[in-house]
Amino acid sequence: MQTSSNVLISGAAGFLGRALVDEFARVGPVRTLDVVPVAGTPDSIVGDVADPKVVQQACRGQNVLVMAHMAPNRA
Repeated sequence: MQTSSNVLISGAAGFLGRALVDEFARVGPVRTLDVVPVAGTPDSIVGDVADPKVVQQACRGQNVLVMAHMAPNRA
């Protein structure tokens, strides 16, 4: 995978999101957005994608958005 883009991954704390963060971080900067902190990511925003102000802040300076939202595992 090659990219020269600034990537925002929402849902980054989940199982799929973590895998995507790891993969995209190999080739460029990654910003994460989730309702819980994403460990090990220096550019992490804690917030809800349902909040337009949070989304606007998270998208600032990014040119790729990856949404990795799956049903949470609450078992």
